[in-house]
Amino acid sequence: MGSFDAEWMPEESARGKLRGAREEFHVALDSPDALLAQMGSTHRRRVRKGDSAGWRLVALSGEVGSEALYRVQVTAGQRARTRGKGFRVRKRVDLGESTPSEDWPWCGVLVFATYAGDELLAADMVGWAAGRAFYIRGGSTPAGYEASAAFWAHWTIMSRLGEAGLTEYNLGGVPGDAHEQGHSQHGLWRFKKDFGGRRVICRGWEVTLRPGHMKLHSVLNRLRGRHEGNPRGS
Repeated sequence: MGSFDAEWMPEESARGKLRGAREEFHVALDSPDALLAQMGSTHRRRVRKGDSAGWRLVALSGEVGSEALYRVQVTAGQRARTRGKGFRVRKRVDLGESTPSEDWPWCGVLVFATYAGDELLAADMVGWAAGRAFYIRGGSTPAGYEASAAFWAHWTIMSRLGEAGLTEYNLGGVPGDAHEQGHSQHGLWRFKKDFGGRRVICRGWEVTLRPGHMKLHSVLNRLRGRHEGNPRGS
């Protein structure tokens, strides 16, 4: 069981084990001015830069939203690999056809794309349910990364969600020790923290319901690896 948005803290037991701590950032969706006031000075400066440049935020769904998300995830993955933390990029995400309106549906998912003119700077996949919103994944194009577009993008997304009546935005999380200088995700921790949200420590829990069954799978995988010429197994 993962820890996403779960403030419940499981206890260690003979049948299960705790997973590593995760720190999440939950931002109350107040007015745009209140959101800006609680942010760090660097964040505020970069938000004003986006406003001055006339950037625009567009809500996308369907294939168009999926394509924008894929574009930024590819470049985000390339940057992560240079830090030794690469990740697999999903080719397409089924977004459905949610549409923002004055009367938003109870739950849904959209990609919010940030543009300078017609140039894509950032794209962020956001879901919502029961009055709360959740950042799922996203990133910036090379031009957006150079312009620090993510600061303006998330502030504008939060402002729009708040205007729609949603009450909280979960910015997602980082490993529990990312606050330490030198950690590979320390920069991401600082980025999320300086939006001024509530910091929440979460822990997942892992339990194997049938240990004997899983052990058999492990043995069969090793045997299959040897049969295929890989002495370490698969």
